[in-house]
Amino acid sequence: MKNTIYILLVMLLVSTFGISCNNKEERLAKAKELLNMKCNKCHFSDKIYKKMYTKEDWENIVNRMISLSKESPQAKKIAISHEDAYEILMFLQEESGE
Repeated sequence: MKNTIYILLVMLLVSTFGISCNNKEERLAKAKELLNMKCNKCHFSDKIYKKMYTKEDWENIVNRMISLSKESPQAKKIAISHEDAYEILMFLQEESGE
């Protein structure tokens, strides 16, 4: 619940102040790069891209990864910020085609 509130807050801030990217393709490219940089440390990207979850499923997965990155000594090296998580989540949800 707490992580969902953080993600919603970040979403509000991003929508209020705007995203630095001028278009959707640029934003998605930057989010994909971020996903590859953060998530590939523990997961193979081809498996991530093949998964077709609902938007809610992706939100739960990203929230779980945020929690794990705070709890696990190995995962702390990855440090997924809420801003990073939001961008990754938006990319995954867009890619899911839902």
